[in-house]
Amino acid sequence: MRKRFAIPPFVLRPSTILILLLAVPVPALAQVLVTGRVLDDATGEGLAAAHVTVAGTTTGTITNAAGAFRLNVARLPVTLEVRHIGYATARAEATPERWQDLTIRLEPRVYQLGEVVVGTPDVAANIMRKVIAAKQRRQANLRTYRAEGFTRLTLARDTTVVLIAESVFDVYWDRDRGPREVITAQRQTADFHERLGIPAAGHVPNLYADLVPVRGLSMIGPTHPDALEYYAFTLAGTRALGDAVVYDLYVAPRTTLAPTFIGTVSVLDSVYALVEATLRPARHVPFPAPTRAWAVFYRQQFAPVEGIWLPIDARLEGTAHVEPDRQPLRPFHLTQVSQLSGHAVNVPLPEAPYARAQRVTMDTAAVMSDPLFLTGRYLVPMTPHETQALERLQARPMTLARALAPASRIPPWLDLRGDPFDKEGPQFAWPVVRGAYQAAVRFNRVDGYLGAIGQVLPFGERLRLDWRLGQASGLERVRYHAGGHYRWGRGGTLAAA
Repeated sequence: MRKRFAIPPFVLRPSTILILLLAVPVPALAQVLVTGRVLDDATGEGLAAAHVTVAGTTTGTITNAAGAFRLNVARLPVTLEVRHIGYATARAEATPERWQDLTIRLEPRVYQLGEVVVGTPDVAANIMRKVIAAKQRRQANLRTYRAEGFTRLTLARDTTVVLIAESVFDVYWDRDRGPREVITAQRQTADFHERLGIPAAGHVPNLYADLVPVRGLSMIGPTHPDALEYYAFTLAGTRALGDAVVYDLYVAPRTTLAPTFIGTVSVLDSVYALVEATLRPARHVPFPAPTRAWAVFYRQQFAPVEGIWLPIDARLEGTAHVEPDRQPLRPFHLTQVSQLSGHAVNVPLPEAPYARAQRVTMDTAAVMSDPLFLTGRYLVPMTPHETQALERLQARPMTLARALAPASRIPPWLDLRGDPFDKEGPQFAWPVVRGAYQAAVRFNRVDGYLGAIGQVLPFGERLRLDWRLGQASGLERVRYHAGGHYRWGRGGTLAAA
């Protein structure tokens, strides 16, 4: 059973609130809701994605785009610990006298690394070798873990929010049986995100994994045992995390023949663990139907739990174009914020989640009682823009056809836009001239110096083949590409590479 967003508690009648509260289990009401904001001490601006935890525990949350946070704690007083890459770690007390609207300021901290090593591929490759080796040692000691999760999914057409969906779930992972997620509370303004293949709950990505599921593909993670064969790593610079040093590395694909990411990863010195990753699928990656385009950034932070580094959040943002059953729809903007807390490792797991083959299941009894949402306790605060959109969507929920209606309607029998593999060009492309050889030389921070030659060979008006061959000094290997492009009908295209 799925819940539509209820009217917020503050506009309900007192008698209604009393009835709702009496229906909530006592442990849920025993929690104390600590609220506040994390600011940059130098600028006074809110810090997004700061990690706020109860000191000495795995209970925590992350701040929203404005730096605001809400955290349920069992009792007061508690000490909050706040961490953010590039800042000194700070602590704040939440007491029975003051536990709401706390202001926590983080002091920027800069760590300078000698210029001789910045941009050197060998340094970055050596760092990643140590990261991969350290991960394998830690994973050998990990049998199981569990955590509590929260996700808010927001879909927008241009700047207009068309859907908001939230869920609370339990996460389980077993070395032999894999991951499971059990939804315990859920509400949404509509359910058409399911037709788009975008679950509002579950499937929180783990960018630290060897393989990362994205839209039907198993993407090769940057800490895969063979990551150095698939990726070129370059040291971009350093930042501080508390008193420790963090290395920021550029990540770029070495080949267009595998589903890979591009972006950055951040590595904590001395322990050689990922503390943050910002990645998106490389442009050469073709996604299967109904996904026509998926230009979405995946951002994730990691923290140690008894020596094992596990994800504590996931933030997705970007533009996507999905057309289920080839229904003409316009692209949309996707924002998802997920948090994981209360981690426990190497503990017994319940058997119920593994009794079914599905990775994500629903605890119907828990969803019916819905204690978290009935008391109005958002785990990650909404921004003012999301709050205004929620009020509008409560009054008039959107349908898929109305939310993502194309700018111009095309009859299905005239829809000749072609195969979903017809995507943007490869991640590293250089100019070629039809029917003639064309040489190119360029420089960027990923390739270094690139010398290339290519050719496009036309066969009639509809078919053309192309090839490209180059040597990138920064990647220290030959880059190559071969592909074809076929046109049919009134603009239909089919491309393969």
